[in-house]
Amino acid sequence: MSRSDMVGSEMAKIIYANIKKIKDQNCTEMTSVIEVTVTKDLKYAKVILSIFSLDEEKRMNTFKAICRAGSFLKHALAKEMRIRTVPTLTFDLDRSSEYSAKINTILEKLVIPKEEKEENED
Repeated sequence: MSRSDMVGSEMAKIIYANIKKIKDQNCTEMTSVIEVTVTKDLKYAKVILSIFSLDEEKRMNTFKAICRAGSFLKHALAKEMRIRTVPTLTFDLDRSSEYSAKINTILEKLVIPKEEKEENED
């Protein structure tokens, strides 16, 4: 495991713990940090979030609130981690659940013909 992987793993734990502390009224939905990818020079970090909500508007509002709280999260990382510089954070949504739901819908719509059974006459 490389240094950037270890830093990313530790950052994910700290970010997850501090997302709950965001004091924004729009940050209402359940959120999970899927992955934090840190560049080798430790200057930039991409945080992939999964936000669980049935309402797309609330989901996006929560995502925007977390993006606005980026400096708060970076400050929390600076307090809890022992590194010289805290990476600049960028946030992205995990869309794998949406994609899998779309694929399931397509698969359910498929009509698969049943194979005709051949009768053997003896």
